[in-house]
Amino acid sequence: MICQEIEVDHGIQVPMELFWGRPAEWPVKVVPIFVNVVQYPVPLPSRCYEMGRVLREAIESYDGEERFVILGTGGLSHQLQGARAGFVNPQADKAFLNDIAADPAKLAAMSREEYVETFGSEGAELMMWLVMRGAMDREVVVRHKHYFVPTSMTGAGMIVMENKVAAPNAAAA
Repeated sequence: MICQEIEVDHGIQVPMELFWGRPAEWPVKVVPIFVNVVQYPVPLPSRCYEMGRVLREAIESYDGEERFVILGTGGLSHQLQGARAGFVNPQADKAFLNDIAADPAKLAAMSREEYVETFGSEGAELMMWLVMRGAMDREVVVRHKHYFVPTSMTGAGMIVMENKVAAPNAAAA
């Protein structure tokens, strides 16, 4: 399929507004990377994580002065249909927010089925966050983390991370 135009939806609108408000024009250029977590075949979480590593290589090879912000987006636990309609798993959501920073390899090693069982069928969207995390250093600093369950029956959370940068003149181990 070839796409000539992309409509902005909540998947990009919400994180962009969280970072930059609602200016007349966003202060950044956006390069969307689409990860299919809706239609079979859904990628493996490990492939999403590896995609992030490839994205990092592309960014590091770019010959320019631009800085990059990588946003991972997708609802936390939720299921909108079937016998588990209305399912939300706050405990798993909070663990995910911790693990995406501290142990992303654990999340990348989960199966698609484990994502659906743990986070609900639409909660499989969390695999998209692995692209963002794969593009980062192994060690990160968490600058902000927030979680709540609104009336929309979708776990909602945010985590802001930066690569952990060694202190100047620090000896490498």
